[in-house]
Amino acid sequence: MCRVRANQKLQRILAELSVRSQQKKPVCLKGMNRVEGLPRTELLRQQAKHCAAEAAGHCAEGRSDQALTALNQAVLLYAAADAAVDPPEEPGPHHRERADACRLFGDALSAAGRHAEAANVYQEATDLYGMFSDEAALVLAKDCARKLLENVAAIRAQPRERLNLLIAHYERAQQQLALEPRTEARQAECAAHIARILQRRDQPAESVARYREALSLYERSESSAEIELARADCCHRIATMLSVHLNDLRGAIRYYRTAIALYETYEPPVHGAQPSLELCRAALARILAQLPQQDQGRDREWSRE
Repeated sequence: MCRVRANQKLQRILAELSVRSQQKKPVCLKGMNRVEGLPRTELLRQQAKHCAAEAAGHCAEGRSDQALTALNQAVLLYAAADAAVDPPEEPGPHHRERADACRLFGDALSAAGRHAEAANVYQEATDLYGMFSDEAALVLAKDCARKLLENVAAIRAQPRERLNLLIAHYERAQQQLALEPRTEARQAECAAHIARILQRRDQPAESVARYREALSLYERSESSAEIELARADCCHRIATMLSVHLNDLRGAIRYYRTAIALYETYEPPVHGAQPSLELCRAALARILAQLPQQDQGRDREWSRE
């Protein structure tokens, strides 16, 4: 019953979006990097409108998950368009459209029970409406601020979920950066922040997955001492969780060896020592000493089967 009510609420939200999208038919620019005579900012805004219309279409067909994805993309594209303008524009119709999209996305996220993401988006909508002085915008700003607090209260009711606010912040930042070229290193930093949060929350498998994502992004970045040290740190943390929490010693060995190779080259000495390098070497030695015992235990188990 709760799920039915949530779906009905989501459909009402996206019905409003459908009406808005039909007021000005968007140009479908999906998959196009440039349009002759169309500035990049306008291209991004047209793409955002296309995604908003696409969300309404998904909702009409009952595809709530796809509708949320399209709304998310619309909000990201509006933000990218505003970021591409230097110096920033005075508040105008485009900012109002972005505020409306954020409000609708926040409503949809809240209806779906994704309170941490909703809180971040409502904050964005509140700030955008606050740029305007007309009464309607002020009413909407207050409404979004109220909904922001409601979602924060829902998170606080579940203590383990509080860090989801921070995770949602970094996820949004990473998604925003993914729209821009040559931002892989900054995307990797976001993924690594999320991985550290999950590590502190004793979610090693999820944390390892995020560190691997960060590694993949760092490897696609232009190499530098800072990037290589960040890679070493990711490998070091993955290896520790694989060995201590996930019982994957052979996987840990691979990551420790990669971390050691990177630390040897890039870790700055502190009083003549490289502490992270020494930690990895010591951990690797302990694992190598454990492996024969572990293998013997497996052999005994297999012989009894």
